[in-house]
Amino acid sequence: MDRSGISHLLKIPALGVKAKVGLVIFALIAGIVAYGVYGSLERTISLHSRIVAMQESNQRLQHQIADRNREIQAAQSTTWVEEQARLLGYVMPGEHVYLILPPAAGSVHSGGVQAPLVNEPITTPTPSPSPSPSSSPSPSASLGASDGQATPSPTAVTITLP
Repeated sequence: MDRSGISHLLKIPALGVKAKVGLVIFALIAGIVAYGVYGSLERTISLHSRIVAMQESNQRLQHQIADRNREIQAAQSTTWVEEQARLLGYVMPGEHVYLILPPAAGSVHSGGVQAPLVNEPITTPTPSPSPSPSSSPSPSASLGASDGQATPSPTAVTITLP
C-alpha cells in the first residue's frame, strides 16, 4: 500500500501546507516552554540545595555561638581564673610547691616552674606573667590592698630522688 492508503486506513486527513506550518510552530513553542520550565525547575532545585546548606551552616554557627557563650560564662568565674593562673605556674599565697626531680635533673629556677616572679597585684581578670623577673630575693605572699587579688608568688622546694 502506498502512503495515501495508510492514512486512509487510519482515517488521518491529509495535512495542507498551512496545517504543517502551524504544527511546526506549535512544536517550537511547546519546546521553548518545556525548556523554560526545565531551566526554572533546575534553578529552583539549585536554590533549594543552597538554602539547605546555608541552614545547616547557620545551625553549626549557632552551636558555636552557644559554646563560646558558655566559655565566656565559665571564664568570668574565679575558679576558671585560678585554674588558668595555675596552668601558668602561679600559686596562691601561703601555698608551697614541691617539685620531685629525678637525680639527673639540673637546678630549679627561682620561679619554681620557670615562671617569672611578679610583685604587683594582678589587676586584669586573666593573669599574665611579668615580662621581667622580680629583683627581690624572696617573693612576698600578700593580697592586693584594694582588689583582694592574690599576688603570684611561687615557692619551690626541690626533692632529689636517690
